[in-house]
Amino acid sequence: MDFDEAYYSTEIQGAVDHPHFLQRAEWIQDYVPSGAKVYILGCGFGHLVYHLRELGINAYGIESSSFAYASRVTPFIFHEKAEIFTYEVGSYVFSWNMLDCMTETTAILLSLQLRETNQLHVVCCSGDYDGYLIKDKEWWDILFNHVIDFEDPISLLHVPTSWGKVSH
Repeated sequence: MDFDEAYYSTEIQGAVDHPHFLQRAEWIQDYVPSGAKVYILGCGFGHLVYHLRELGINAYGIESSSFAYASRVTPFIFHEKAEIFTYEVGSYVFSWNMLDCMTETTAILLSLQLRETNQLHVVCCSGDYDGYLIKDKEWWDILFNHVIDFEDPISLLHVPTSWGKVSH
């Protein structure tokens, strides 16, 4: 079993109806204008992309794992490395615990690719997670528009003030 297969065998592969995917999709829907293009980085099997599209959002996933891509639940997934993908200017980019799985160099390359997008990333800024890129929030904020610390759940309520909630 290779790394991707081992990693993704722990994910809820077939559970498109798992409640946290729909909750995240509804949360994103509150902040993305109608018609905007949305990218989900490190989307795995694409559960979140599936729910966003069900809500009428023009969503696409970016996934580098061949194993996850082969088992995707929606056709709207690009099998690509996030740091070399070309993002539409003004699009919305989200990630959950994906940036901290990159190397420092790859994270910096990705930040350059995303410089003309609206971004919201959830990362782990502390803790002892083997193999993760653990940096403080200030480090992440220098690279990316808006970062939320996974270890600070209250910060999930904070989105970029320039976004504001939208009505659909």
